[in-house]
Amino acid sequence: MKNLLLALLMATCMFSIQVSITGCEDKTDDDLCNESSDSEAQTYTPSNDYLVKGRILTLGGLGSCADVRITKNGEDVSDALVIINTDTIPYSFGTYQSSGTTLSSANKYMLTITHEGNTVATGTARVPSDVPTITNLDSGDVHQKDSNLTVEWNALCNITSYQLKVNRSFSGEIYSSDFLNTSTNNYELPGSIFSSGDNTEYTIQLNAINGLYPGDGSASDEEPELGYEIEGPKGYFIGLSQTEVKIYVPD
Repeated sequence: MKNLLLALLMATCMFSIQVSITGCEDKTDDDLCNESSDSEAQTYTPSNDYLVKGRILTLGGLGSCADVRITKNGEDVSDALVIINTDTIPYSFGTYQSSGTTLSSANKYMLTITHEGNTVATGTARVPSDVPTITNLDSGDVHQKDSNLTVEWNALCNITSYQLKVNRSFSGEIYSSDFLNTSTNNYELPGSIFSSGDNTEYTIQLNAINGLYPGDGSASDEEPELGYEIEGPKGYFIGLSQTEVKIYVPD
């Protein structure tokens, strides 16, 4: 599966902090927890030549921030007007991101992108109820070389899938799971990805996602053919929260 670009955004978000209210309008917490992920995202046939990959990252009660990348015919678009709810998101180093401030508190986040006088994208994202917790591993744990590793986590509300990624020091991302059903609370990573010993550092990252479902694997393509939860361009607009642990593999 190609990279969905769900790398940690903590450095982007950890500036000024606001309290965030999570959840969906007109739904109780029980409704959100019981919502099925046996479905697919709302998809749209593109009506223009833009590609948009947008994310809202929640830090639980500490706030949320945005990261939106826009390209057209393979070139970065740096002069669009990107508004999420009432916040204008500035462009910086290839993406539109809410660096310096977190987003205003909201139950849902509505994206509008205008470029050259035309509205080129609209979408709505909701965020998970909290940040996930990996419950059976701690940073600093030692893992046996070439052996499988089971990762376990707590259940969250207001999500449509989970995804696990593994990064190896000096190598970047080396593994990405499919989008996992919301009823899943554990996953076995294959031992083959832990082949480098010599106390190599591996980062296990767990993503809780709202907006992409099991079966929406095509959204991971470098250039998806459809718009996932976003109307106008190809791409996606999703909510997510993340956690990670760092483990070490000796010889």
